Amino acid sequence: MASLTPARALLMLTTGLTCLLMAGGALIGALLGGGLVALGAAVCAGLVGMVGALIVRRRTMAHFAMAQRQAGQRGYAEGIAHGVLIHV
Repeated sequence: MASLTPARALLMLTTGLTCLLMAGGALIGALLGGGLVALGAAVCAGLVGMVGALIVRRRTMAHFAMAQRQAGQRGYAEGIAHGVLIHV
């Protein structure tokens, strides 16, 4: 079974960055115009962060899958070479 550690790490990272974007938007909105502006800025910043996180996550997971396939192919080739060396 494939390890989900890269996927979990990426999910935690993008979630944290989105939360930071929302907090930053709320702070900037609160400084500029009060509570309603803070809410609007936080929602907008959160949506932008979430869309960006989804785009990055999709590309990164494709990269992880390709790297995992390449590692499996290299490992298989090294195993065959080691078996041949032992038999010689």
